[in-house]
Amino acid sequence: MSYLSSIYWIFWRDMKRYWRSKIGIAVRLIQPIVWLAFVGNIFSSTAVLLESVGFLGSYLDYLTPGIIIMTVLFTSIFC
Repeated sequence: MSYLSSIYWIFWRDMKRYWRSKIGIAVRLIQPIVWLAFVGNIFSSTAVLLESVGFLGSYLDYLTPGIIIMTVLFTSIFC
């Protein structure tokens, strides 16, 4: 039980520190939108390349899961 208590208090301490960084929260929310809006639209003409490997959706369909995973991963590492 002491392990769970330790994990809880470390989590709570980091969440309080994270919540105080309003700029950090804003950047972590804006960055994925920028990736999807700019990079997704710039490379949307590569649909022919995606179709050649068997992916039939749009480039944004291809890019979105990666952006979500990258955001969660890097946010958890750098907080």
